[in-house]
Amino acid sequence: MGMAYVSFEMGANSVVPLHYHPRGSELHLVLQGSVTVGIVDSTNKLFIQTLQAADMFVFPKGMVYFQINEDTYKPALAMSALSSSNPGIVMLPPTLFHSGIDDLVLQNSFKITPQSLAQLKAPFNKD
Repeated sequence: MGMAYVSFEMGANSVVPLHYHPRGSELHLVLQGSVTVGIVDSTNKLFIQTLQAADMFVFPKGMVYFQINEDTYKPALAMSALSSSNPGIVMLPPTLFHSGIDDLVLQNSFKITPQSLAQLKAPFNKD
């Protein structure tokens, strides 16, 4: 049927970084705890929603989003159904800062100094 399922535990005070799925939408179901989700639409508008157990959220194919478990003590459990057996995943931080994109391109894209770029790239330069 061309679907994929993922179940996962988000540790206390953890983040799933900015990413998107180029070949599939995702239906996210919180099973335990709470998860705050943020999605940026095609007009660059940010939508944020805090989901509790039994709440669901849809991340459309190709939309950039993140997830946060803001509870500093308890993990959150979640399950996702993806509309493709191969939805792909593009994690934005390593894609931008560890892919070999020229520093000048990144500096101009983000309007930052070489020193600021070096700080952003530092965590991703460790192999």
